[in-house]
Amino acid sequence: MKKRNYTHVQALLPGIRAMLAEGKTQREVAEYYGFQDKQVVKRLLERERRKERKLEAGIFPRLKGRSRKDAAPRDM
Repeated sequence: MKKRNYTHVQALLPGIRAMLAEGKTQREVAEYYGFQDKQVVKRLLERERRKERKLEAGIFPRLKGRSRKDAAPRDM
């Protein structure tokens, strides 16, 4: 059985956006970084656009996990 190969694509986002701005396709970007297929790039861009839409609508991202004991309630 082959060991899984996980890549932190969030860290590669600036480079991916730069390559797309140069006119490269999502498939070319995926091949350059060695991803399985173009769906990795496609889903990354979808997630980022969703985050941007939520920020524009005034919905702020929530922190993951359990909050600290002494944390004040968030109003945003």
